[in-house]
Amino acid sequence: MMKKLITKFLAIAAIGFFGASSVAMAADPVPMGSFNFNSSNFASNTLIQIVAPSTNVHGVYLRTCAVTVFGSTAGANTIVISAPSAPTPFQSGNIILFSVLSPPWSFNDLKYPILVPAGNGVWAYTSLNGSVFCNYDVLN
Repeated sequence: MMKKLITKFLAIAAIGFFGASSVAMAADPVPMGSFNFNSSNFASNTLIQIVAPSTNVHGVYLRTCAVTVFGSTAGANTIVISAPSAPTPFQSGNIILFSVLSPPWSFNDLKYPILVPAGNGVWAYTSLNGSVFCNYDVLN
């Protein structure tokens, strides 16, 4: 009897931890966007424009995005920002979509797609050297 209860508990715990079906988790792929932005190595203290605010008339659907900060200098970071005009990084009012901070990490990616409001652009900034790779759609 005890063995049956333990087996049943482990089965329920596994379903809760892994989900009811691994097929269901793999059934929702994120479509690739029509546009991409790739910068494999941009210089320290640099702000680069990924999407211009003037291009974003009806919204931008940021599907995938990954950033890297090179090196292990404490406090080095790369961030992705949304704002109506070229932002000053870390200024109040900027929308930081996601970031990476070293240490402990040197890489981070967008965990889910984001809809950037119409009129906002998307920028990346790195305090050391960094990279950014984004895939997006411009809504019409």
